[in-house]
Amino acid sequence: MNKANEVLLVTGGTRGVGAATARLAAAHGFAVCINYLQDDKTATALSQDIRDGGGIVHACRADVGREAEVTRLFAECDAALGAVTAVVCNARTPPTRLPIEHFDGRRAGQQLDTSVLGSLLCAREAVHRMSVRRGAQGGSIVFVTPQALRSVGGVQSVEEAVLDAARDALTTTLAKGLQVDGIRVNAVRPSAPRVTNWSGGLANRADRAVGPMAMDLGTYADEAAKQILWLISDEADRTTGATIDVACRDQAG
Repeated sequence: MNKANEVLLVTGGTRGVGAATARLAAAHGFAVCINYLQDDKTATALSQDIRDGGGIVHACRADVGREAEVTRLFAECDAALGAVTAVVCNARTPPTRLPIEHFDGRRAGQQLDTSVLGSLLCAREAVHRMSVRRGAQGGSIVFVTPQALRSVGGVQSVEEAVLDAARDALTTTLAKGLQVDGIRVNAVRPSAPRVTNWSGGLANRADRAVGPMAMDLGTYADEAAKQILWLISDEADRTTGATIDVACRDQAG
């Protein structure tokens, strides 16, 4: 699969699934625009790695929860690489996983802005550049939605459940609505490796991983990236409205 002359924008593109997707897409010929929120050092290092491998990349710092910054992000991508032909919405604010009695409305609002509003804004900008009704060649949008509720469950994952359900709804709704624009909309739902013996029970906290667990997280990201790349490829040109669950093996902690 060689996607020369095609442009992929990845939000939340410097870590985890986003970074793995950027690397893999660049290796297959995509010009890649990596969006990130604030870690300039990581963005610069990842961009250099991709260039060292012969890839074409541009990194853009922008908060996708803010409309003006999403507009600027896509305009900057246009200028640096050309109009996008695929968008991967991976940016999200980590949930607090606090019990419902400690629910923080301000924090939840930030999460909604990044995960839901940001996805809608990116979809809008993508349509402006991809729609066959605007003279473009169509394209692909992929939402990345971790399997939070399935992995943990219970009241402590209520924020994640709401956010992930919203992205699931976006996948279904936009897939139907954007068919006339020649734009396919799908989702990849990775489950982070589950680890036993953290705090005496089953956990899903990837940010605590060390040793063998950290190695498994690389596998987790790569597995999800492969499915994302398939969804934005010509091999999936009849696939829209689908959600692919990416499972990872358990690890003893």
